[in-house]
Amino acid sequence: KISTALQFNSRLKEVRRLKKFNKEFNDFVRVGGAKRQWFIELNEEEKVSWILRVIREAIQDAEELIQKLEDIKKKILLANALDWSSYKLTVSLTCSYVSWALNKLLSLKGPIKPAVTSLCHFIGQKDVNMTLVHLGLLDPSDIIDDSQPPTIPPLPFDFD
Repeated sequence: KISTALQFNSRLKEVRRLKKFNKEFNDFVRVGGAKRQWFIELNEEEKVSWILRVIREAIQDAEELIQKLEDIKKKILLANALDWSSYKLTVSLTCSYVSWALNKLLSLKGPIKPAVTSLCHFIGQKDVNMTLVHLGLLDPSDIIDDSQPPTIPPLPFDFD
């Protein structure tokens, strides 16, 4: 009975976290629509400036994500210091978030395909391309030849 109660409690915590994440994501999408309209109304110089700021923020966010992943790695490595239920919960939540993110990307494969293809053409690294192919986010036919220097392709969408 205690085991069942602990499992229920850990699942309940995960459901609450997923509901909170879902709410935050929906808010993000709603605000994103408003920002898109605002962006369309900017002149070219303001657009470039804003894009540079967004890229800097994305780099900073990526660094924070890497730090969080390293923290999770340390927690897993220190699993002997954790009790078994905490370790299982940490691993379960981490796997759930990764799985959810990959499934979400796969469900959005059509809309994000131009962006992923452009990103792969811009990066031009075989390892990145093959990882995206294995995840199902990139078609093998979209991979460029490594002998060609990477070029910045035109954007697959128009800002107007």
